[in-house]
Amino acid sequence: MEISVPEAAEKIGISERQVRNQIKARNIKAIKVGKRWFVDELSVLSFIKQYGDLRVTAASTTRSEPLNEKDDPAATTIRKNKKAPKQQFPIEGLRVFELSRDFFVSFKSTEDLPRVALQIKHDIFKFLGAGYYSFGKKHKILYYQKARAAYGAFLSVLLSDPEHSGRFNPELLYIQEKLLPAMSALIRKMEKSKSERS
Repeated sequence: MEISVPEAAEKIGISERQVRNQIKARNIKAIKVGKRWFVDELSVLSFIKQYGDLRVTAASTTRSEPLNEKDDPAATTIRKNKKAPKQQFPIEGLRVFELSRDFFVSFKSTEDLPRVALQIKHDIFKFLGAGYYSFGKKHKILYYQKARAAYGAFLSVLLSDPEHSGRFNPELLYIQEKLLPAMSALIRKMEKSKSERS
């Protein structure tokens, strides 16, 4: 069942803006129809289960005097029961980064890969990170193009050896069907937004 952003904010105990930020960070599932978000209620419950009920924390921090464990023994309980939110870095929200990480985690053993393929793997993440954290669309596009080219090199290295191409067939298909199109879509999106600003 879907609920509105204000309802989700009330259930979790955070502002509507924070709910939208959590949706963008993919911590809460939601669907956008027009200009309105419809939040999955199960996702909200899962969020509360993972991060705790934040209404308790918000209520305790709005008091005028600081919480003292001697005066309020519940303060210790709140601190002990509240789970620390999982550290999420902004690049983890980049779809191509998620696909790439999932792709390389899928390998049972990287020892089976040729050394050059392992080096290319590091280059892919290097270019994705450089593109994400660089300033200016021109530089971002350049690094994302290098990451896409590195995927092409990774694909050709594995295809060049019949032993590897047979053993890694599902992974090779994943590159062709998921990763390269995702990289191309990201680059096209960046180029389109760059041309619209010009």
